[in-house]
Amino acid sequence: MDGSHLAFWFAAALLLAAVVLGGLLAFSAVVNRDRHLEDSSGLAESLTGLIEGQVAHGLQTTTLILESLKPFTQGGRINVDSATLSARLRYNPQIRGILMADAEGIVRLSTLDTADIGQWIGALDVFVQQERATADLPILGTPRLGRSIGLTEVEGVEYLPLSVRLSDANGNFAGVLVALLNPLFFQTQYQSILRLHNATVDLIRYDGTPLVMATNLAANTPSQAGTPIFTQFLPRQESGTYVADASDTTPEQIVSFRVTRTFPVVIRVGLDRTMILAQWRADTLRDSAGTGVALLLIGGALGILWHQTRTLRTQHQTLMETGQVATAVRSQLEMAMESMSDGFVFCDADDRIVLFNNTYRRYYPRSASIMERGIPFELLLRHGVAAGEYPDAAGREEAFISDRLARHRFPGEPFEQKLATGRWVRVLEQRTKDGGTVGLRIDITELKQREAALTEARTQADQANDAKSRFLAHMSHEIRTPMNGILGMIGLLTQTPLAPEQRHYADVIEDSTQALLRILNDILDYSRLEAGRLPIESAPFDLDKSLKSALALIEAEARRKGIRLEFDRAADLPELVIGDSGRLRQIILNLLGNAVKFTESGTVSLSAQPMRGDLIEFAVSDTGIGIAEDVLPRLFQQYEQAASSTQQQYGGSGLGLAIAKRLTEAVGGTIGVTSRAGEGSRFWISVPLPAVRSSAPAPVDAMPTAPPPPYEPTENTGPALSVLVAEDNAINQRVIGAMLERLGHQVSYADNGRLALAAMVERSFDVILMDIQMPEMDGVEATQLARARGIKTPILAVTANVLIEDQQRYRAAGLNAVLTKPVRLNILETALKDLQPADRA
Repeated sequence: MDGSHLAFWFAAALLLAAVVLGGLLAFSAVVNRDRHLEDSSGLAESLTGLIEGQVAHGLQTTTLILESLKPFTQGGRINVDSATLSARLRYNPQIRGILMADAEGIVRLSTLDTADIGQWIGALDVFVQQERATADLPILGTPRLGRSIGLTEVEGVEYLPLSVRLSDANGNFAGVLVALLNPLFFQTQYQSILRLHNATVDLIRYDGTPLVMATNLAANTPSQAGTPIFTQFLPRQESGTYVADASDTTPEQIVSFRVTRTFPVVIRVGLDRTMILAQWRADTLRDSAGTGVALLLIGGALGILWHQTRTLRTQHQTLMETGQVATAVRSQLEMAMESMSDGFVFCDADDRIVLFNNTYRRYYPRSASIMERGIPFELLLRHGVAAGEYPDAAGREEAFISDRLARHRFPGEPFEQKLATGRWVRVLEQRTKDGGTVGLRIDITELKQREAALTEARTQADQANDAKSRFLAHMSHEIRTPMNGILGMIGLLTQTPLAPEQRHYADVIEDSTQALLRILNDILDYSRLEAGRLPIESAPFDLDKSLKSALALIEAEARRKGIRLEFDRAADLPELVIGDSGRLRQIILNLLGNAVKFTESGTVSLSAQPMRGDLIEFAVSDTGIGIAEDVLPRLFQQYEQAASSTQQQYGGSGLGLAIAKRLTEAVGGTIGVTSRAGEGSRFWISVPLPAVRSSAPAPVDAMPTAPPPPYEPTENTGPALSVLVAEDNAINQRVIGAMLERLGHQVSYADNGRLALAAMVERSFDVILMDIQMPEMDGVEATQLARARGIKTPILAVTANVLIEDQQRYRAAGLNAVLTKPVRLNILETALKDLQPADRA
């Protein structure tokens, strides 16, 4: 073979070698590039899952803290001081502070700065959305600049609000609790891992609103709704990975995202794609250069052999460098795991533990001796159960293991786990795409201890409320007993011939005692409202009759002052409605009483007209002194009156309108007022009262034009009743006895329940008036024993106990009716007629 052929074949061999090596180099570069990108995508997904668990934990912990404070909120107040609350928050770095606002949006408590108190946050989305919400769920708001609500905005500082809804005893909106989250807490998590890969982490609300951004303040960042996550993936796909183009602030990235399970928050992790491919480019360039040099140096068999040897050496060096990179990444990952305050564990697709940190080992000391890489998770679990690691497994070991393995292999919501060391951990687990499991163990021991302390404090607060209610009920009984004597004697006195001056003195005494009785009733009602124990009924009643009864009760005072009462009833007002007639009458009577009190001359009118749906509006208008504009916003607060001079001139407890507002809200309605000083006032309430469907037309009754004459006892046309009065108070005996004798009845007395029972056994009576609290034997026990012996005589409880639950107990014991002290002559006469046997009527 001549030289030309040798050159040809040598050139052909060189060309073939170049083509083969070039193809292998290109194939190797493509494979290595895909492997780099695939590994980076997997890393981004793992980081996303890990950070999603931590973020969800932080938001759940914050929500739990806010929920635990709800029992201490009553009527726009919170029974925890700011200093104590701030001290409890020092273990929660994600929370900058907590504030509470009432239903009008006024901040009533803040742990950050007193400048927050009194600020109006009614326009914040966390308040507006909770006010409109139909379900009790936490709401994550839009980030805002500044350190807090009441402080001046600070450049580069922002907060993230999270709120829960406050409701009153009837489920109505009563305000919000707002936690001001610190975005820096979320930005500084996992910095060691993120810095290693030049990664960024962003938190975005489900609607595209930025919450925590890596490259800018969230409050200054435009909506992310136009990014691929929201335009290509959500809502049909709530996790995924894609390549994002470079922007002014970020390079080209491999982006992984995931929606948290419990909050509408998207976690977005971005890895620098340019940095990921830098190592690949260096390897490819090095391989290309080596191949080119090898081809140029091939001049013969020795050259080819040298080239092959160098190629093998280059490939070996590449493999060694790849292994060193993998070792460095693994070392960095292990350091990041050890820097975590939470326990971390990773199981492969065969459910063997391949990674865990020392915090995880410390949480399970009784299993630490066999805890090593490669051990099956089930084996470690069974060893822990046998060693008593899990107190909840005692006596049900196999059931516990079966349940725990199911939760581990099919992760769902996080759950809490009690350990033998006395500590509590929250377990969060997430499956990876290759079938592995990533787990976190978060120490919540202090949170559980705070929950127990809050529960104990709530129990003590309930006990204090009970004690207060019983104390007020007892004091009411003690005050009403002598008041019964005063009002009873005054009532009898005014029925006798008196000189004008004497009658004036008697009227002053009666008015003063009635004022004291109203104050006492206000205090009792407000106490029960504040404790959430005022029962609300729902039953059909005659609306027209209820309104007229309220007018009748106020008519005497209006007539005395020369004020004209008017009643404007809409023609289409339903006759029978469903609701609480007693509470409605109490509200109307309260507003009518105020109108008459603050009107010296002119008119007080009551109007009623249907509104949309089942709503009916009632309005009380007067021509009285009116109310100054600056007083109107606080008029319905407790102990508030228009001015101190008003209180001095007209008296009162300052609770009436506060009670009216609470009662209106308790029956599902609203209340308001329009007024100007010197021009009168108009108070209105709007209450849902569904009509009872009836074929009979609703009656339309006109208000009588002339006031009824003063009360005079009617003539007893039938035989006198034989009445037994069981009363231990001598004055009350004389009062009730005198009233009965004036009505023409025969009276016998018993000083306690035991003597009353003996008298009932010894002889028969037509009616028995039974006091409740008496020595030796009370009225309830005496009635029960009488009923047990077959005594069917009507028994009327005459008591100073006004609580509804007490009166229900009396009726259950066998008493026919309840008459509340102080007793009035006309009410006593009506009660006796209602109890009188049919053959005596």
